[in-house]
Amino acid sequence: MGYANKQYNDFELLYMIEEESVEALEIMINKYSSLIYARLKKFRIKQNYIDDYYQEGLLVLHQAIKKYDSDSLMSFTNFFDLMLQRRIIDL
Repeated sequence: MGYANKQYNDFELLYMIEEESVEALEIMINKYSSLIYARLKKFRIKQNYIDDYYQEGLLVLHQAIKKYDSDSLMSFTNFFDLMLQRRIIDL
């Protein structure tokens, strides 16, 4: 069953990832890759470090997926973005 043909919101994707859907995880990675690159550009990361920082961004995305509380008042996007920016600053 292919998930790529339908638009899912973050809550649906997070639920499917919790149920061990690899396809849902791939959709989430594709969805948030542009945000990772946008933050790297905002922080003016040098081109020769982009791949390393992008990999860190994917690790942060994985952490955000595991830690996000769906009862939170903060959206998943904002939660992930906050975690990502803090990680870039730490690096």
